[in-house]
Amino acid sequence: MAPKSASEEALTHVLDDVFVLSRDNGLRQALQRGGFKKIQSVLAMSNTILTSLTYRGKDANNRPADIPILASEEGLINALKGYAAYTEAQLGRPLTPDDWLALTEESFDAYQGSSHLIFFDPSRPAAGLPPTVSATLQTTVGQVAQEVQAFKKGIKRDQSLFPIYKEEKDWDDWQRRTRAQATAQNVENVLDPSYTPVLPQDKELFNEQNKYMMAVFNSCVQTDFGKTLVRKFEGTHDAQGLFTELERHANLVAHYRR
Repeated sequence: MAPKSASEEALTHVLDDVFVLSRDNGLRQALQRGGFKKIQSVLAMSNTILTSLTYRGKDANNRPADIPILASEEGLINALKGYAAYTEAQLGRPLTPDDWLALTEESFDAYQGSSHLIFFDPSRPAAGLPPTVSATLQTTVGQVAQEVQAFKKGIKRDQSLFPIYKEEKDWDDWQRRTRAQATAQNVENVLDPSYTPVLPQDKELFNEQNKYMMAVFNSCVQTDFGKTLVRKFEGTHDAQGLFTELERHANLVAHYRR
């Protein structure tokens, strides 16, 4: 077995020594089942994916079933995101695996009981930060509007230039051409599962990019599983979450074809 990377060690430390989860804990199993091995992938997880996490267990009738994680376990993940946003704002840099390995259960508990988490909104990472730090992250409504308008009036975008995805066997070629076209049309962040906007204008811009790519996927994704995902995500416009699940499914299919 290959040795764990630093980011994998960091996630193991958080689960074992900060969250203090048992080996058979549902959240631990759900993260493993979802393929979340690194601390960064957990922090980048969208709320849609978080709320859909399940692990294999038994229902009330003692039959095998997919069991959703507890609300308190969702809260732990959101608290972890809040801790990261708060600490990175204080340090002025991203947290490293060594930073995570130095985190203790006591320090995390102290953050959970503080006003910084009470006022933290996962959809607005700047919320709940110290006033001096929060002020540096905020922009005016006018600035946000300018960013969105610049996107809408900027590079010429044409949904018809994106390739059609009809057969799962064509995934590699389709995703490569789709990424290339997304980059050309300045919406490549939607196809990056690790991208999480922080500043208000980035969040609003990313929301518009997601809406655009949802329209693209609605037209171009024509596999049976893909159509199911389009219906699943059409109400949230979470094109990033859709593409992440589509890619995970394609990789799983490819694995079983070998």
